[in-house]
Amino acid sequence: MQRNYPRKCFGVESALWSETIQTREDIEYMTFPRLPGHAEIGWSATPDGKPGSRNWEEYKIRLANHGPRLKAMGINFYKSKLVPWKE
Repeated sequence: MQRNYPRKCFGVESALWSETIQTREDIEYMTFPRLPGHAEIGWSATPDGKPGSRNWEEYKIRLANHGPRLKAMGINFYKSKLVPWKE
């Protein structure tokens, strides 16, 4: 990786492939909980400031805390069994 690479990176992109999307519920299911993850990557530095040093074990706890909020908003989201979702 080039040394000046971070200065050339202006943000993140959260693509949604829509070939099979038919309803709003489909959009929500394909977007959440990915969107909070992409937001965290875009808005927060890694612990050591280097790419690739993110920690899944710590992140999945933060992600789990979004569960009640998404549920209260009526968002149809993917409830991965790898995440200890809060009820």
